Amino acid sequence: MLSAVSNDLPALLLDEKLSVAARQRLEDWLRECKTGDKRAPACRQTGTIGNKTGTGDNGAPGDIAILRPPNRAPLLIVVYTVGSTAPKEKINGAFAAIVSFKNFWLRLRR
Repeated sequence: MLSAVSNDLPALLLDEKLSVAARQRLEDWLRECKTGDKRAPACRQTGTIGNKTGTGDNGAPGDIAILRPPNRAPLLIVVYTVGSTAPKEKINGAFAAIVSFKNFWLRLRR
């Protein structure tokens, strides 16, 4: 599933598989999603973000996101968890750490 989403997300958001209007509508929907704010609040400080959180079998959280930092190419983030018994706050912290790593990487690439 992870590899399928990792392959489909660029095709849907960045490539020309969808019309410009359809890509814009999809990204607008992702930007309007506010459930990811608890999982990755640092994203909002780094540029425009659109994301969609979800919960799979046995309450396993996941998130997909497009991060558009100023003057940079967009970054796509796909994170799924499987079988964790950690409390929600700890899992949200892991999501935030992944986004923080992406932000750190962006600063190094300048």
